[in-house]
Amino acid sequence: MTGPKRGIVMLSDVLMEFDMRIKTGAKEEDDLQLIDGLTCLDKRMSSRPFTLRFNGTSGGAVDMCLALILEGMEVAVVVAISEVQSAFHLSLSSFVSVTEKKGECQEIQLFHDAVSDLCTKRFVVAVPMDTMMHLKFKVGKKGPGGDSRYLCSFDVNRHECVDQQIKIEAACISVKMTVLPPLI
Repeated sequence: MTGPKRGIVMLSDVLMEFDMRIKTGAKEEDDLQLIDGLTCLDKRMSSRPFTLRFNGTSGGAVDMCLALILEGMEVAVVVAISEVQSAFHLSLSSFVSVTEKKGECQEIQLFHDAVSDLCTKRFVVAVPMDTMMHLKFKVGKKGPGGDSRYLCSFDVNRHECVDQQIKIEAACISVKMTVLPPLI
């Protein structure tokens, strides 16, 4: 047979292709392939968060949580950690609350790791318009006393930019949330 050996037909609004690898070497071709596949999404998908599991050919799997967001906005979140006095564990998650609808909100974990030095983390989250977006910080340290929790919240409106600062014993955490303009 002559001609292409691979073809893609698009019958949906969004086509996502995955080529996820585990970095094992200096060159990309040395990396272990975890997932190679695609999924199609369209307007008929659920507006409630659901999880898709992508099973790889080498035995690995990746879970992706997603939902259709009508009249959504992109929010850029920049978290800068400075004045680090001692190492600590940081967990950051995001969730929204809609004032007209009462129901459960699913948190999306953005970051979960140890912090021992100055760093800046950037995230982009899709959020429905006219909602409250919340960032929940959980700061842990060695020894008794448990985790400390901090919450940053703001209204999602067009072209809004909000800065907040959290001063903890181990460091200073600056949060900047910016609603990005629509692409169209």
